[in-house]
Amino acid sequence: MFYVGEEEPEKSPKIYVVKVPKGRGLDLLYIIQLRRELFKLPIYSALILDNHPDLIFVEADDYPSVAKAIAYFRYTRAFEEPLSVSEYEELMDSLKGIMESVEKVREGEELKFEIGQIVEIVKGPFKGKKARIVSVSKNKLFLDLMSGAMLLIEVKPEDVRIAMEEAELGEES
Repeated sequence: MFYVGEEEPEKSPKIYVVKVPKGRGLDLLYIIQLRRELFKLPIYSALILDNHPDLIFVEADDYPSVAKAIAYFRYTRAFEEPLSVSEYEELMDSLKGIMESVEKVREGEELKFEIGQIVEIVKGPFKGKKARIVSVSKNKLFLDLMSGAMLLIEVKPEDVRIAMEEAELGEES
C-alpha cells in the first residue's frame, strides 16, 4: 500500500480471539507466554474474561504470530480477523467493569476486623442480626449471635459490616 505525502502510519496491535476448550484456557495462556519469549513473537498481552472462559483475547501485531503461539494445542482455533471497533469497545467496557470490581475488593480489604467488634450481618440466613466477632482468619469470621446462648456461626468477611453504633463509638475515642 502506498501513502502519498506521508510515511506509513505506525502499526498498532490488534486483538485476536482464540477459541479454546473449556478448562484449558490457563494452559494455553502459559504456552502463549513461553512461545512469545522463545520465538520473540510480537504478542503484547493475552487474557481470559470470567464471562467468556472459552475465549482468549490476544493482543498482537498480526495473525501469523498468534497462529504460531497456539500451534499444536488441540482443539484450539484463532479467528483470522481481529476484533472490529465495536467489539473492541465492548471488550474495553468489560475490562473497565472488572477493574472497578477489583477496586471495590481492594477497598473492602482495608477494613480490619478485630475480636470483640460488633458487626451487622448483611448476607445469608442471619441477615440484619448483630453479632460479636469471636475469631478472625484470612477468609472467614466466627461470630457470636449474642442471643444469650453461645451460638457461633461462620461467615465471610464480605458478608458483614461494622455496626453503626460501634463505628460511631470508635470515631469519638
